[in-house]
Amino acid sequence: MTRSNRHPFKHNGFFGRMILLLILPLFVIGCNFPTTKNTVRQDQSQSLEVYSTPFINVEFNAILPEPLSDGEKVSTVILDEVTGLPHNRQPYQMTESDPLLYTTTLLIPKMSVVKYRYEKTGTENLPETKPGDQDFRYRMIYAEGDLTVDDLIFSWADDKTNYEKGRFEGVVFDQDTGDPIPDILINAGGIASFSDANGFFVFDDLPVGTHNVLFYAIDGKYQTHQQGAVIVSDRTTPATIKLSQNDPVEVTFVVSPPGEASGAPIYIAGNLMQFGNTFSDLQGAMSIETNRLPLLTPQPDGKLTKTMTLYAGTDLRFKFTLGDGYWNAEQKTDGGIKIRQLILPDHDFSLELQIETWRTSVFEPISFETFVHPTVGQPGERYIQIKTDEWTKPLPMWPIGNGNYLYILFSPFEMASPITYRVCLESACDSTTTTSLISPEAQVEPKDQPITQTITVDPWLIESNQEPYLDIYHIPFPYKPVDFKTIIEFSPEMTPAWSTRLPIGLEEIQQINASTLVFSPRWFQNGNLGVLHPVIGKTPFYYELIGYIEAAQEKGFEVSLFPQMEPLTYHEDSSGFSNERDAWQQAWFNAYRRFILNYAKIAEISGSKYLIIGGNPLPSTFANGYLFNDGDQFEDEWQDLIAVIRKEYQGKLVWASNAGTELDPLPPFIESFDEIYISIDSPLYDGTNASFDQIAYGFTRTIDNLVYEVYRSTLKPVTLALAYPSVNGATNGCHLISEDCKNDGLFLKKEVSGYSLDLIEQAEIYNAILPIAASREWITGISIRGYAPAGTPDDLTSSIAGKPAKDVIKYWYTGLRDN
Repeated sequence: MTRSNRHPFKHNGFFGRMILLLILPLFVIGCNFPTTKNTVRQDQSQSLEVYSTPFINVEFNAILPEPLSDGEKVSTVILDEVTGLPHNRQPYQMTESDPLLYTTTLLIPKMSVVKYRYEKTGTENLPETKPGDQDFRYRMIYAEGDLTVDDLIFSWADDKTNYEKGRFEGVVFDQDTGDPIPDILINAGGIASFSDANGFFVFDDLPVGTHNVLFYAIDGKYQTHQQGAVIVSDRTTPATIKLSQNDPVEVTFVVSPPGEASGAPIYIAGNLMQFGNTFSDLQGAMSIETNRLPLLTPQPDGKLTKTMTLYAGTDLRFKFTLGDGYWNAEQKTDGGIKIRQLILPDHDFSLELQIETWRTSVFEPISFETFVHPTVGQPGERYIQIKTDEWTKPLPMWPIGNGNYLYILFSPFEMASPITYRVCLESACDSTTTTSLISPEAQVEPKDQPITQTITVDPWLIESNQEPYLDIYHIPFPYKPVDFKTIIEFSPEMTPAWSTRLPIGLEEIQQINASTLVFSPRWFQNGNLGVLHPVIGKTPFYYELIGYIEAAQEKGFEVSLFPQMEPLTYHEDSSGFSNERDAWQQAWFNAYRRFILNYAKIAEISGSKYLIIGGNPLPSTFANGYLFNDGDQFEDEWQDLIAVIRKEYQGKLVWASNAGTELDPLPPFIESFDEIYISIDSPLYDGTNASFDQIAYGFTRTIDNLVYEVYRSTLKPVTLALAYPSVNGATNGCHLISEDCKNDGLFLKKEVSGYSLDLIEQAEIYNAILPIAASREWITGISIRGYAPAGTPDDLTSSIAGKPAKDVIKYWYTGLRDN
């Protein structure tokens, strides 16, 4: 609690990094990379002082769940999301007022948005935790004037305290237009979420008490707002929030670089989404997505510039970098991390800034060199990755021509010595399993003389240039009408890295000759409380999803949306607002309604041709109850939901079902849908080493005995949606996941991580089943599910990206579209 006296999206800029990778060799060739220290130029960054704000007093009060043990203290830790939450931390020890209250007062520049959390210190530093034992990223406050912040500590990492919970939900509107605002970051007592396309947000398990809530525009477009929220046990606290727009201002950064790494690309990393901030934990607990950083442009006088449209009143934290917010970011000449702060004024202006140095004070830079054959992966996919406690976000290497790549690391060295590193294709860098497209891990010790490390990745050429799958079963292609759909459905495991990977994926999908793309954004479920909600970093923001759709449409694809849900099972003994099954079902349906209406709005705004709803996993106990046989109550609610969707969305509405060992029953309201999308992951053969004929027989049995009945009983257009992973035993289908075949028709990373890679078995499955699917006249479309853009061949999932199965799909999609 505090006591105080639609986003624009430029997809050309969003994906423009790929164009940069093609022109960068011209930029870097002939660079003068130093081998000795340079004299630091005079710092001119005092121009920021013109826009500085006065300091105000902020009193932080931490209210503890239990008294501390002897020798333990509490600290307020101010965090720097640009550098990375584990780095550049500023702890301030608090004073005990009574056994359950600790306090400290800090001077903060007025209009600052402060990110912080509390830690218990003793024999070790223990952070506060949030419900569900999840990592606690940070709390947020807006220092508009002198204020007092009262924060309830939920629990500590070593002491999980039970507490009563309540719900906080509401809607965010534009003060002037009355329109709902998507992508507003809401931080309630240290738990973060964001508003959906309808402006809605929900927090389902806040501890009872009064919490500070901050409403924050991730691009600065709207004024920051904060207020208290009183949470009552087993009750919902509602809120209607109206935010005023900030005035746009044009900011020109005029930057004098140091005489180090001349010609290397220099970026701006910052705390807004325009400066690469994802507001989520990426690899190594970093928050900056390097492929989203704005690039400074060299000028004839040796300076660099970048003009950006930002918003007045925004608290901008930023730094210049050759890498990300931590690696190779600008340093202070007297040592230490540099971070700049600017409260944006209400008029256009230019900033004259000097980068002091890239170097640390003791060590000389380390140069990493490698050669990657041009046919390996995609241009620009060559990255270097460095480890702290874990691997951090990969950094793009600098192309210097003829397949040669360079990266010079200047800093920081004092915080990570020796340096552990590897080179990888960008799409392989986040692999949790051993992959051939990552170089062996190596180490180098920083020294007082420059070092050059040569990294050899010759095996990549062999691994990434596999022979085409030549055993494709050739039969005459059946005639198909012009509206027959050849579909690729994307994986629901969408991350901020898709900003780089999607353009690569779209190029590959064009070669496959797909006509339609299905995007599958995912929300997550709290099984105890019947709540669906987006998760930052796993659910794309509104502006991201709209950008992905626009990029696909520009390539000529028709686009569909198939919103996905993380699986859950209802537990009769679950704790929450009610243990009554009917009440839980009603709560779940209300949450599902908000979830679907969010994507119905996005589908309409983006011009998506199809909106697919239903499918697995709907809650498992609903299959013979809630959905279909509980009388008229829920059928009426479904019919009402469909009617509301129809008002919001003018495209075609599609019902999704799943065929495993059995077919999910169709709902009684199936006539309200235009088409049916049937996901097939059924077992095709019990065991391994199935022959072509055995696979074909198993698939024929599935579609003729299970799926055909859907068409016969409804006479609606039916699309088959197929997914089989690239693992040994993939012909077992959904039995790979569970004996009772409870699967959602997909095979994601964590579900197949224990299996061994078998690319040929996946290709042979599609080789055997596609002729059968194509031969059935009643099938009006084929979809291949789970595509991961820029995926690597050793990925185990049902994605076909870069795998032999892609050749089979390309053969059939091309033939069906041409015929």
